[in-house]
Amino acid sequence: MKKIIFIFLLTLLLSGCSLNNKRVPEINTEIKNEYQAPSSVNLEYEDGEAKIYSFSQGLNNIDLNFDGLDDAVFVSHIIGADYYDYHVFFDRDIYSFYINNQRTEPNSDYWSLVTREITGKKIGDFDKDFVVPEILGCNGGGLLRLAKINNATYLLLVSPVENDNKSDMNVQVEIYKLILSGNLRGSDYIFSYVDTFISKNADCGVESIYEAETPNIVKFVKSKSEGDNKNLTYNQLMSYKLEKSDTPGYFNTEKKGKEIEWQAKISDYYSQVTGIKFCVIDEEHQNVDINQPCDMFWAFADELMDADNIAANPIWDGNWVKYILNSYNVPFDENSDYFDDIYNVKGVVNGIDCAPSDKCSPDIEIISINK
Repeated sequence: MKKIIFIFLLTLLLSGCSLNNKRVPEINTEIKNEYQAPSSVNLEYEDGEAKIYSFSQGLNNIDLNFDGLDDAVFVSHIIGADYYDYHVFFDRDIYSFYINNQRTEPNSDYWSLVTREITGKKIGDFDKDFVVPEILGCNGGGLLRLAKINNATYLLLVSPVENDNKSDMNVQVEIYKLILSGNLRGSDYIFSYVDTFISKNADCGVESIYEAETPNIVKFVKSKSEGDNKNLTYNQLMSYKLEKSDTPGYFNTEKKGKEIEWQAKISDYYSQVTGIKFCVIDEEHQNVDINQPCDMFWAFADELMDADNIAANPIWDGNWVKYILNSYNVPFDENSDYFDDIYNVKGVVNGIDCAPSDKCSPDIEIISINK
């Protein structure tokens, strides 16, 4: 009899019913990972072009390199301890920055540690953690802030500077720009030193001076950003670190999307297909011979790429240079050596191409061509 009752109860349980004839809810065995901890990033300042952030202890999620992925800023706090070789004897916050590389390495969980170059030191000497003393009194401590201005990320390290007035002080803001670090594995990005801002205001307290000077700090960083982009020369562009793209032989540069304006002659040495290869002319490039290899850039326009499609363009005669000059209403005399004329080319940096010729060259999407 006991055996019969046991079998009856087991049947009820397996059928999903309870003894009260109520359906037992099915167990959901699917694990969901959609939960994300709330961000502890604090937006402290914002205008039309700039945002400044501070961070709380623990994990902070923020897109550092404008690739649409959340990167990480981890903040830990120590009290009166010896942290590695920093020999900390007072309260400190330790900041570490990590770039999420799932866009460039989609099948891996690779994160790179962002480091800070130490000015005056050889390559390979970097700060891997950022130690910021806590503000405990009137004239001590420091602040770390992150600014996003004109599509660039800047690290702001705020610290006190003594002046003649013993009771008050100024602050200095060391400014570092986030750039690609090149071939340094494990640190694909680095904070590179830009300049130092010194406050005009003096007071008792790092934080109060910083808050009063924030608009001036933003204006200072903007001026550096605008100056960086405004007169970008050929050699400056080619000096920036490159990052591999999905196309073999083609590289991304941190200056992608930046506007340039260069003087140039049309090369008669390189082939002219789907664009114009120009030999750059500037202070570093004088007496350019268009019949010889040169520091050149390729100027193109997406809307003109199908010019050689005779079905769509029956007047096509096979001459890319003439077609593009005519498209931008550039006057030239076909009976003269118009390749050797000086042209003013305005455009946008698209990338660096190292595949088709004997040297790497910038790809420039044309805005205008003038004489």
